[in-house]
Amino acid sequence: VRYRGACATLTTLEFDLLAFLAQNPEIKIDIVEDISHRLEQQLIDGDLDFCALPLFPQNELLEYETIYLEEILMAIPKNHPINAHYPDTSANGERFPYIDLSLLKNEAFIGLKKIQKFSQMGLRLCKEAGFVPNTVCETLNWETVHMLVATGLGVGFIPKMLVGTITDPELRPRYYQLPSNFYRAYAIARRPGTVFGPCPHPDRQLSGVLQKHVTAPADTLSGPRGIKAAGAA
Repeated sequence: VRYRGACATLTTLEFDLLAFLAQNPEIKIDIVEDISHRLEQQLIDGDLDFCALPLFPQNELLEYETIYLEEILMAIPKNHPINAHYPDTSANGERFPYIDLSLLKNEAFIGLKKIQKFSQMGLRLCKEAGFVPNTVCETLNWETVHMLVATGLGVGFIPKMLVGTITDPELRPRYYQLPSNFYRAYAIARRPGTVFGPCPHPDRQLSGVLQKHVTAPADTLSGPRGIKAAGAA
């Protein structure tokens, strides 16, 4: 059985795909990577079987099943002066200190492209702190935001699951929780009334694996007949 699915980035699925395929050896998965609104359109057009992507904003032509909540952190370059006022827990995975976003109003920001779902959320968080971010660089990829922060180009929001992916202590950014403990929801999206054939509801089976194993994810999945799946930021 082959399905086509997607999610915004492979980071969401890479930890759990082996477990899912081990439970369903008859299924083949094609991986599709793109931004959310394009994946949703491919899903509506029948080019995908399901997607894993951020829950909001939603497309009224699709149905969504929330699968997990992803915590969003603020990443700041290691040598930034503001770090001297906070304990460094970036290396040991302890609870990160809280930071008042208004302290960053004069900083350069690294962000996702405006076409991506999170960009409006990040803008709202900054506006609630009393400023509009000075975004000096935009990218389609969370990992790129993370690495550009590490090089000192600016500060940026990142999903908590990226903590630990930069292992060089000379590069590793400092991480801070947002005052509201900000999370965003991820969901499996499908066309209403979708019938998958020989393997009933592979999307729900996969969402079960994600709910069991993923604590703070990212985004892309798709599928010989296989499932075509997708994911997005």
